[in-house]
Amino acid sequence: MSGIGKTTAAELCCKELGLSFVIMNASDVRNKAAIEKRSEQLVCNQMEQYCSKDGASSKSPVKSETKNKKPFDHLLIMDEVDGMSGNADRAGMSELIQMIKRTKVPIICICNDRQSMKVRSLANYCFDLRFQRPRVEQIK
Repeated sequence: MSGIGKTTAAELCCKELGLSFVIMNASDVRNKAAIEKRSEQLVCNQMEQYCSKDGASSKSPVKSETKNKKPFDHLLIMDEVDGMSGNADRAGMSELIQMIKRTKVPIICICNDRQSMKVRSLANYCFDLRFQRPRVEQIK
């Protein structure tokens, strides 16, 4: 179901928790090479931010990590994953699954069609949170 607020909900959760995030529209990065390139950019950018932030704000890295340290500061939102693995490279979905397995960066995968065959293999590596279209009386 499109247009019911899945991406907005993910963004608001990140903001509420004070996490930075990057949104990648999976329909724009359908193939393995594009996913690898974009995810490498994300990791490199986040590492640069992490190193410069810790280096400038604290004389002792040990103290900064133990004091109110979250398990992660950023995450990746992959929107429209059901639009992946289409005409381009079928390895795109496999690469996303491998990235979920190997990275420590949390990944939120959003889809419109949960029943799609493309999404079924991915669902084994995700927490499945389903959204429903609100009824008219809930909106008024």
